This record gives sequence, structure tokens and C-alpha cells, in this order.
Amino acid sequence: MIGIYRIKNKINDKCYYGSSKNIEKRWKTHLNQLKNKKHINSILQRAWDKYGENNFIFEVVEECKLENLFEVEQKYIDTCGDYNIGLKASGGDNISKNPNKEQIVENIKKGSKLWRNSLSDEEKKRKVFKTFRQKPKLERW
Repeated sequence: MIGIYRIKNKINDKCYYGSSKNIEKRWKTHLNQLKNKKHINSILQRAWDKYGENNFIFEVVEECKLENLFEVEQKYIDTCGDYNIGLKASGGDNISKNPNKEQIVENIKKGSKLWRNSLSDEEKKRKVFKTFRQKPKLERW
């Protein structure tokens, strides 16, 4: 089924909206990640951990055509996407509303600067290719 779904907290009515070409499969992925405390959406994960699985429901809110998927999802995110981190229904922005945004951005900057500034081009190449050489099943070029 193609369409828009939501994960709704029965206690406070907050929702996470998503879209998928295969809603049933997507829900299984969400459920697995939430149960294993590995969901990429830290806001939803904390709510799940706090309120428990029994206080969340999965609902299909609207079926739509594939070409309209993000447009329809955006309508829901704009009105009531309390648990959505991304501001846009494009499936990519997980930083904008993340409660740890500043730390994430700082870590990205630090990592980038450390990598860029601390190694010569030759050292960078050696480090990257060292990874390949350590794997027994990969052949050397």
C-alpha cells in the first residue's frame, strides 16, 4: 500500500508522520528499530522508551499515488508532526529539529576539520586503503 502513515502516542496525541511505497514493510522497520532502541529519530525513540509500545498505534491516514507522496506527507507534517525531526517530507533532514542539533553540527565540523587538517593527502589515501587491505576477502589492486 502506498500512502501516508502515522505513529500516534495514545497518551498525549503526538504523532510521527511518514510516507512509503510499502507501508506495512516500513512499519516493521520502525517497530524493529524502536524496540531495539536504534531509531534514527531521537524524539520518537525517547517517547517510545518513556510511554512504552502499548501506548503507540500505527495508522494509515491516507492512500495516495506515488507521485504525490511527499506533497501529501508534507500536509500532515505541517499540521501535526510533533515527533517529526525533518521539516520537509523528503526523507532526509534529521537535524533541523533534533534536540541535539548543536552538538551534532559541532561534531561534524570537528570531524571534518580534524580529517582535513591533520593528514596529508598521502596519509589519507594510506588510511583509507589500509581498511581494504585488512579485510581478508578483498583482493589488493
